[in-house]
Amino acid sequence: MNILEKIENRFGKKTVSNVLIAMALLGIVMIASLPAFRSGVYKGFDLWFPMGRIESIAYELSHGQIPVRYDSTAWYGNGYISSTMYGNIFLYFPALLTLLGVPTYRAYNVYVITINIVGVIIGYYSFRRTFNSKFYGVLGAGVYYLSAYYITNIYMRSDVGEATAMAFCPLVVYGMYRIYFQDKEKGVRNVLPLVIGMTGIIQSHVISGELIVFTLILFCLIYFRETVKKIPQLLLAVIVTFAANAFFIIPFLDCYLSYDLKAEVGSAGDNLRAYGLYLDQILGLFPEGSGDSLMWTSEGEEFVRLGILHVVCIVAMVAVAVTYRIFSKEKPVKKEHKLAVTVLIMGMLASWISSAYFPWEIFMHDNPACNMIRAIQYPGRYLLIQTLCYTFVGVYAFRAFAMKESQKISIRLKKTVIIGIIAVLAMLQNGIFYYTLSCRIETVQSITDRDNFFDALYFKEDTDKEKILKRAEVLNDGECVVKDLGFVDGKRAFSIENGTDKQSIVIPVLDYKYVY
Repeated sequence: MNILEKIENRFGKKTVSNVLIAMALLGIVMIASLPAFRSGVYKGFDLWFPMGRIESIAYELSHGQIPVRYDSTAWYGNGYISSTMYGNIFLYFPALLTLLGVPTYRAYNVYVITINIVGVIIGYYSFRRTFNSKFYGVLGAGVYYLSAYYITNIYMRSDVGEATAMAFCPLVVYGMYRIYFQDKEKGVRNVLPLVIGMTGIIQSHVISGELIVFTLILFCLIYFRETVKKIPQLLLAVIVTFAANAFFIIPFLDCYLSYDLKAEVGSAGDNLRAYGLYLDQILGLFPEGSGDSLMWTSEGEEFVRLGILHVVCIVAMVAVAVTYRIFSKEKPVKKEHKLAVTVLIMGMLASWISSAYFPWEIFMHDNPACNMIRAIQYPGRYLLIQTLCYTFVGVYAFRAFAMKESQKISIRLKKTVIIGIIAVLAMLQNGIFYYTLSCRIETVQSITDRDNFFDALYFKEDTDKEKILKRAEVLNDGECVVKDLGFVDGKRAFSIENGTDKQSIVIPVLDYKYVY
C-alpha cells in the first residue's frame, strides 16, 4: 500500500481527491499570476489602454455617469466613446478599487489575478463536464490557462480585454457540446453555459466575440444535420444572450451604424497578410517576453508562439487519429473521435487563416462584410481559436492514451505521468517567458509620458485628429463668458453668460450619441 492509498483510507478517497484538485487549480492560478504579485506592472504594448480605461471609468463613476458610456477625459478632454464601443463592465471592479485609493497599477494586477482565478474555475468546470472527469477538468484548465497566447495577452500585449474573453471561451465550447451531444435538459438551463460564456466574451472583447461567432457558424455548418434539430435551442441561446447584453449591444450597434468611423474604412486591416504568422511561430515551442509586431517577418516577434504545450497537443491528437484502430475497442468511441478530428481540422484552418500564407487580399474591398472580417486587425488573433481547439483535442488524445488497456501500466499511473509531463512543460514554457520578460521589459507603476490613453478607431471619419492633440478649451468669438462646470448629475455642464450680440460657442466635446 503506497502513501496516497494510506491517506485515502484515513481521510476518504473523495476528500483527498478534492484537496488534490484544489491544490492543482491553485497551482495553475499561481503560475499564471506570478508576474502580477509585484509592486509594478510590465509595460506591455497596450498597457496605456487598460490602465487609462480603469482611470477613466473611475472618474466617470465618481461624477455620477452610470453606466459609463462616454470618456470625458479622453483625448485631452475632448471626449471619446471608448466605453460605448468596448465592453467595460468587468473593469468596474478595478475602477472601484482606484476610487477606494488603490493605485491604478495595483488595481490592474488585482484584476489580472481575479481573472485568472475565475478563468481557471470556468475551465475546470467546462473541461470536467465535457470529458465527464475531474482529472481532465484539471488537465484542460492547466493546458489552456498556461497557454502561450493567454499569458502573452496578459503580460506582453497587456490586452486584459482579450485575456478576459479567453477566460470565458471554454464555457462556450462546453455550451455547444452540451446542446449538440448531451442534451441533458430543455429550455434556458440547457443553454445557460453558452449564454454565460458568450456574455463574458461580449462584455470584454468584441473582436474575440467575432472570432468565436465565425467559428461557431462554421461548426454549425459542418454539423448541419444536427444543427437543424437543434435550431430551437440555438435560437433560444441567441435570444437570451442578446437580452442579457442588450444594454451594451444596442448602443454599440447604434453608434457603429450611425457614423462613418475610422475603424470601418482602411485603418483596420490595410495589410493583414503582412502581419500574418509564419510556420516557426505557429509551431513555435517557447515564446519570449520581447519583440514587436513587424511586417513580413517572424524575426523580432519572439512573443508570438503557439507554445510547446499546444504543439504536444497537436502531435498527440494526430497520433490518436492515425492509429485510431488501436484505440477503437476502448475509448474514444466513433462519435467522439469524429468530433475530435473535426475540432483538430478547425484548429488547423485557424492556423492557416492566422498565417502570412492566407490570401487576405480577397477581403480588402470596402464593403460591410470585408470590413467586419478585417476588423480583427491582426491575423495572429486567430491564435485564440487555435489555443481553444488544440486544448480540447489534446485533452481528448491524452484521455485516449490513458484509457488504453495495458497489463503493465495502470490507468492511475498513466494519468500521473501525463499530468507530470504537462506540468513540467508548462513550467518550462512559462518560466522562459517570465525570465525573458523580466530581463527585457520595463516595469512601471504609472504611465506619465502620455497625455492620452485612447486609440482613434472610433473617431468619425471626418475628424481632424491633429486639431484635438491639445488640451480642450471652450472657444467663443465674442463677449459672452463661458465656464466649464464639469459633470453635474452625470451630464457635462457649462455656464454661459450672454453678451449683447449674437455669438457662436465651440464646446470641447466630440459629438456622439448618448452624450448630454
